[in-house]
Amino acid sequence: MALGSTYENLNRKLEAIKCFERAASCIGNTVSACAKLGRLFAELGDKESAEFYYQQCITSLQEKVSSINIFILTFLFLKSHLDIYHFLFCSGFLKDEGYVSCDL
Repeated sequence: MALGSTYENLNRKLEAIKCFERAASCIGNTVSACAKLGRLFAELGDKESAEFYYQQCITSLQEKVSSINIFILTFLFLKSHLDIYHFLFCSGFLKDEGYVSCDL
């Protein structure tokens, strides 16, 4: 992503596109890379490619929202059945303070 941004700042759009396309294929970079690709292709007048990458961006965002919703539902269920501190510690959100056991 950083190299693509550097090329973009130097107005070397084709090199930036190549970098962002590689970044878009990596887990975790999809949304930002696809958004940049959509914008770059739109600036170059390639509306079809811009639309493709913006659609990829939307799809990735929908997947992230779905994952967040699943996490929230899981959190709420466990919260209602466990002591919240116990849950946060055992799920790794809190550091070991030496007085909480994760044995259920």
